[in-house]
Amino acid sequence: MQRFAPALLSLALLVPLAAHAQHHGHGGHGTPAAEQADSLAEGTVRRVDAAAGAVSIAHGPIPQLGMGPMTMRFQAAPGVDVSTLKAGDKIRFEAGAQGEQLILQGFELAN
Repeated sequence: MQRFAPALLSLALLVPLAAHAQHHGHGGHGTPAAEQADSLAEGTVRRVDAAAGAVSIAHGPIPQLGMGPMTMRFQAAPGVDVSTLKAGDKIRFEAGAQGEQLILQGFELAN
């Protein structure tokens, strides 16, 4: 039995780690729509590259990303169609990041 004790101890410690690794964040679930709307950033479209699925936005602060007002290029997330945007459009948008890449996760016209 003593031969198996280290293996059993290792297994007992690894199972909770595997369960934690499979946990997906659901932080936005159950958040009232008014609170979710407050997390949208506001900006003005400066340039659209529909072929690349990217848009440059002059935006206000994006607190969840620790960003102040500036103009940045955002890559559209899968399923987000930026071809409907044009320079000068005022939008409210949800932004995220994957590594160094800023991601446009969704938007609505604010005009």
